[in-house]
Amino acid sequence: MSEHTKTINCIKFHPTNPDLIATTGADKKVIVWNIAKQQVMAKLEVVTRDPPKAVGWSTVRGADAVCFIQGSGPLYVWAYQTEQKLQTFKEASGFNSCVCQFRWHPKNANRLALGHLNGSISICNIGLFDLAIKNFQQWKKVLKFRSFLVVNFFFRG
Repeated sequence: MSEHTKTINCIKFHPTNPDLIATTGADKKVIVWNIAKQQVMAKLEVVTRDPPKAVGWSTVRGADAVCFIQGSGPLYVWAYQTEQKLQTFKEASGFNSCVCQFRWHPKNANRLALGHLNGSISICNIGLFDLAIKNFQQWKKVLKFRSFLVVNFFFRG
């Protein structure tokens, strides 16, 4: 099996399907392979300055999404089976040192640990910002409704 044209930077097995692996290469490609069938399932050519250095299977968007990071971020999640769409998580970006590997927390699907070339570790909460915005919007609706009730009560009283 050969699809990359330059060095493979990282390779990871799928967490539940032993026939699938994801790879990143110096050729700026992210590839999902079915090793039992010895074929490429999906391929993405990344248009970033640096090639992806780390790859994994995303727990944020389900086990059938591939996530990867290059340089100092951001983290990208690729829904390779359905949308062929990239989602960017800027919560994992702007680090002082390039990311060389990452691991998802085994029980908290939003927590991500990143290892850097300078020996440091970063912990990120991925996707919690979206949750905070949704919660704020819900509270805003509740507060408007309560304000309406209070104003209405005073005018009718």
